[in-house]
Amino acid sequence: MNHYTLEYKLSLPMQNRLLTAKEVSLRIGKSVGWIYKYEKLSQFPSPIKINSRNVLWQGEEIETWISNLNQNKRAF
Repeated sequence: MNHYTLEYKLSLPMQNRLLTAKEVSLRIGKSVGWIYKYEKLSQFPSPIKINSRNVLWQGEEIETWISNLNQNKRAF
């Protein structure tokens, strides 16, 4: 079995990847609790439910959310 370090995973491009809450948290600089709170408020992309205990986010959606956030910051 091949185990990749989190540092290695974060160096990979987000396209065509599914990200765990921990990976999303490290990429956006917010806590896992923040992610779930804002997802429930419809201010963050919704995850894909894998099974009753696991969810993953599409890398493209997170990348789009980050770029939209950066565009909104530049507008002010």
